[in-house]
Amino acid sequence: MVILFNKPFGVLSQFTPEGGHRALDEFGFPAGVYAAGRLDHDSEGALLLTDDGRLIKQLLDPKNAHPRTYLAQVEMEGVQIVYTASGHAKWHARYCLITQRKCESYSSFE
Repeated sequence: MVILFNKPFGVLSQFTPEGGHRALDEFGFPAGVYAAGRLDHDSEGALLLTDDGRLIKQLLDPKNAHPRTYLAQVEMEGVQIVYTASGHAKWHARYCLITQRKCESYSSFE
């Protein structure tokens, strides 16, 4: 079984509450499913849950290196920064400073 869950802000990517934060146990998932990865409690987005241990190992074990891409969006008053990172052994990242709905500056770094 594979479940794609839109994890809300403020919820841990684990089934046990900790540090006063909400956890996955309150969403009524079937017994035996686990998160295949994690998102910080102060982020939101797609979280894969499954009861397939082989799939979790294939996705998370560093021995099975495969490309991964992350997108993070940071918003401050009047400024928006979009950050992406991807790679296997070596990480490449880039960001774009967006003001008034267009990219004002673009940078890339390793």
